[in-house]
Amino acid sequence: MTIKELRMQTHLSQSAFAKKYYLNIRTLQSWEQGIRQTPQYVIELIQELLKTDKSSSPELDTIESARTTQKVKKDLRVSRCLEEYMTFELFKSEVCHLLKSKGDIDFVETILTFNFVGILWNKKWYSKAFYILALLDYISDKYTVPYFDEYNSYRQLKLDYIIFPTDVIYLDKLGHHDAKQTAIDECKDDAIGKYFFKYGIIERDIYNVV
Repeated sequence: MTIKELRMQTHLSQSAFAKKYYLNIRTLQSWEQGIRQTPQYVIELIQELLKTDKSSSPELDTIESARTTQKVKKDLRVSRCLEEYMTFELFKSEVCHLLKSKGDIDFVETILTFNFVGILWNKKWYSKAFYILALLDYISDKYTVPYFDEYNSYRQLKLDYIIFPTDVIYLDKLGHHDAKQTAIDECKDDAIGKYFFKYGIIERDIYNVV
């Protein structure tokens, strides 16, 4: 079953199908045209969503009623990241667990497929959108692949304040007033951290999640 065959079952246009299932329209078009291969987990996920909602407007939270495959269960984290309001620290944890479970390449495919940056930005969750964008930029450079150019307009922006990790904030409140400056200096020169610092986020340890 191809992604186009699945879409034809719904009698939806490409744009309507992409919107309904939180897909990026250009990514969907490239799959249907055979330019890129549709990840198998996307096929399985949409098949399960079609089984559980035969009528109208299913959103990502309908994944919760489609727990018949392990792949769908794993993508509940995608739903939480996009739909549930959570603190920035919890969001970072969820995203880093998603990265750990999928690996770099599948993680990027998931982020682009479900248009994380666009959805988070439209919800005005700007810090979370920038966090995802920093991850995408880092992984793209890591594998020397081009940036996803639909996000170029976001790359011209940054937060008008710096987001520090909880431990740095606690140290500052305990009287270690050099903690924030130290965190900044370490982050901006770090191989990973510099991607986050560009957008006003102090972060370095994206892989060390438990």
